[in-house]
Amino acid sequence: MVVDDNDILLAKIFTQQTGIRSQNIITAQNGIQAVEMATKEMFDVIIMDIRMPGMDGITASKEIKSYYGENAPKIIAYTALDMKADRELFAEIINKPMNQKGFSEKLLAVLNG
Repeated sequence: MVVDDNDILLAKIFTQQTGIRSQNIITAQNGIQAVEMATKEMFDVIIMDIRMPGMDGITASKEIKSYYGENAPKIIAYTALDMKADRELFAEIINKPMNQKGFSEKLLAVLNG
């Protein structure tokens, strides 16, 4: 799942370019939608924007992890913020602005790790 209120199309395109079929990429516009969708369907990886209106990505990630416990999906932070404080929540951090190569390398490392 790709969760972003602004760059969702770009993140989806980058995800497709790593070889993931578009029909396998679910999108959400905010943290509230992400939590709702993630508690109804288990995802392998969630690419989570951190700054969103309504419910930010950190809160959404905590709720998803709380719901699943040890079996929580891997969550990749997608952000322009410095993520030192909440680093342990995420399998990886992709910094904005992003480029295709860096995005693909980090996503594939999480998927294969």
